[in-house]
Amino acid sequence: MKEIEDLRGHLLNHVFNKKDLTVSYRTVNHYDSMGVLIGKRTSSKKWRKFNAIELIWIELVVILREIGMPLLKILKLKDKIFNEGKIGSIDKANFINKSFEDEIILSIIKKYDLYILVFNDCNFTFHDSVSLQQWHNGIYKNEPHVNVPLSNIILESLNKLKNL
Repeated sequence: MKEIEDLRGHLLNHVFNKKDLTVSYRTVNHYDSMGVLIGKRTSSKKWRKFNAIELIWIELVVILREIGMPLLKILKLKDKIFNEGKIGSIDKANFINKSFEDEIILSIIKKYDLYILVFNDCNFTFHDSVSLQQWHNGIYKNEPHVNVPLSNIILESLNKLKNL
């Protein structure tokens, strides 16, 4: 679908820099040294550029750190989201997750709120504003997890893209 591919290209364009982040560049360098970032630096002589997906991931990491999740758990989550979940996976609630990128794109196109639920064992699931109620009725609802709304992060990234 052309709309999806156009949006994907827009979101993957490396146009953000350090001023677009809510964390210091020192923190970004620390995340990079720990392997937390999903993008690679293209040149050690230039400032890093980020795409919208990387920006959303960094903001998710910031939230997870604020609630006390250790970087080692975030690394495990990153592996599950971006390696195991790259082509889609069946999560704990028997939903089929798409890739991080695809979940974000669909939430933008279909205009629904997107959430990521992260469990203590670093498994995760995505839910939108429609399927979230299904989750609360499911068998894993009592398992310890963190529910992070991604919609505001996505919207802020889109607004920054429009202002460039």
